[in-house]
Amino acid sequence: MTVSDITGYLSHLREHYALFVSVHFRAERFSTLPHDVFSALLPYNSHTNRYCMSIKKKGSARCLAAQKEIYESDETPRVSVCHAGVCEYIHPILLADEVIGFIAVSGPRESCAPHVHRSSLWESAPSDVPLPVALLEVVLPPLAVMLERLFEKYAHREA
Repeated sequence: MTVSDITGYLSHLREHYALFVSVHFRAERFSTLPHDVFSALLPYNSHTNRYCMSIKKKGSARCLAAQKEIYESDETPRVSVCHAGVCEYIHPILLADEVIGFIAVSGPRESCAPHVHRSSLWESAPSDVPLPVALLEVVLPPLAVMLERLFEKYAHREA
């Protein structure tokens, strides 16, 4: 398994299934990867959902706080609604029983998020296409295992 296998799988999920897939890691873990591996994963380290990208340009403090909560939570994949009102599926990435990262799949905006500023971009975000949870439960675990093994490989080199 190589980093190109991982990026190929991520590209396949985006292109074949039209999923907004991103991978996020604790900064102290991500920065320990060799430069070529770090560089290859970096394009997948941000949301590609246009609405999410717009929100993050205005300030990412709330997104970072939500990420901290994910790192401190249990290790269970789940569906939640982010602070920006977007439904997302979160699948943790583990190393030695520690959540070191997560895979996020952005879904539709949620009308049940009354605190969200209803911009024209928010209104244009899809709201009628549910997250394909059954599909995500099948396609994300292999990706999580690949990422876990990648980090495990480099954690052993440091020891």
